[in-house]
Amino acid sequence: GESTIENCQILQSRVNRLKSNKDGMGKTELEQYSCDIKFT
Repeated sequence: GESTIENCQILQSRVNRLKSNKDGMGKTELEQYSCDIKFT
């Protein structure tokens, strides 16, 4: 539903913040925050 998309956008902004401050951030850690929604 739409709430899932909203949560994804919140997660995405969090990920972007982490990426810009990713000293010591591992790729696997970032992947935990990644949001992959497939629209059908």
